[in-house]
Amino acid sequence: MAGKILLIIFIVITGAGLPLMSGANKAEVGATAPPFHVEAGDGRMLTLDMLKGKVVALLYETRGVVKKNERLKQELEKFHYDQPDSVKKELIRLPIINCSSSPRPLRRIWQHKLREYSDSRGLVIYGDWDATMLNDYGFKNNESNFIIIDKKGIVRYSAIGKVEKERCEDILRLLGRLLREH
Repeated sequence: MAGKILLIIFIVITGAGLPLMSGANKAEVGATAPPFHVEAGDGRMLTLDMLKGKVVALLYETRGVVKKNERLKQELEKFHYDQPDSVKKELIRLPIINCSSSPRPLRRIWQHKLREYSDSRGLVIYGDWDATMLNDYGFKNNESNFIIIDKKGIVRYSAIGKVEKERCEDILRLLGRLLREH
């Protein structure tokens, strides 16, 4: 009987502590970006460690909101295109789609759609297949989430929702400054 009570107390304490523990990984401005592991539709894997020394402009969205920040995506594409090749290598535009709602039997279809969308956009789009990144970064589900990670892995900018034109200009200036840093 006492063992059951201790087990119940342990479950309650552990369960109550989970939200506190998961909040420790949030991608807040000024904090080190949490590690991540995402997979493209063609099976290519990507981790934060693979991007060390790069400036990362990361957009995390669900399928239903991919058009919300179309202006920002266009501005980032133009900014990237206008850079010399040496700078282009240091700036990573990283679109990630929350694919966690994809039922296992439909995963191949989602992977195919990711490949098609990647081809149409001209850059690899990755999937967060188990919502780990969504949770670790504290992103808002069913929303457009945008962050900038500097060359040292520090989050330098974060926005949820539509990024207005004026903010796009600020973002591009910040990216320019971060790309010049060594």
